[in-house]
Amino acid sequence: MNFPLTGKDLPVQVYADDSRLCYAPFMVAYGGDNTDRFILGEVFLRKYYSIYDYNYNVTTGKAQPRVGLALDFPAPTSLTPGARRVTDF
Repeated sequence: MNFPLTGKDLPVQVYADDSRLCYAPFMVAYGGDNTDRFILGEVFLRKYYSIYDYNYNVTTGKAQPRVGLALDFPAPTSLTPGARRVTDF
């Protein structure tokens, strides 16, 4: 399964009113097996929607944790007639 990120996904603006100052919010994690890995965190979670489910089974008393991932989509620019924003409630 691939979750591609592009160069446009990486920079994060430090100040909303100044696009000249940004940073790349990822870091390298050096593994004990000499394999470098990147921790993406914020970069990944801005583009992909994630659901974390502990999936606890009351009958067995055991959990089978799982994670669901899906490509996020931009917020609509206009509402469907009759629809309300979450903040309108």
